[in-house]
Amino acid sequence: MVQIFCSHLADFNALFTDGFINQLKFDQLIDDHQEIEIRKLYDKIVLSNTDNDKRVIGSMNDYVYNLKFMVADDGGIKNANPNMIGNLLNSTPMKAINYGFSIDRMRNEIKNQE
Repeated sequence: MVQIFCSHLADFNALFTDGFINQLKFDQLIDDHQEIEIRKLYDKIVLSNTDNDKRVIGSMNDYVYNLKFMVADDGGIKNANPNMIGNLLNSTPMKAINYGFSIDRMRNEIKNQE
């Protein structure tokens, strides 16, 4: 289970990057050497708004719906494995990327960085 408190948000960049790296390792997309390169590449995370883009908001709502189901299916938030749920979400087709899988897109992005 992941517990995130307001105090953790002071260093959102580290919180996000650590979670991102952990997910990539769980999905077996990177090794230790690639982790170093990815940390350099994503050294500064910048949040953006959606500009009320209905496609973006729709995709986010789909993920929230699926996330709620997956957490409930795992027996609640205290029992949920965030990396397993991330893997399931990343292995779900997305209309925004022509019904492709975000895990495959990330695999290609990593391969193109090498």
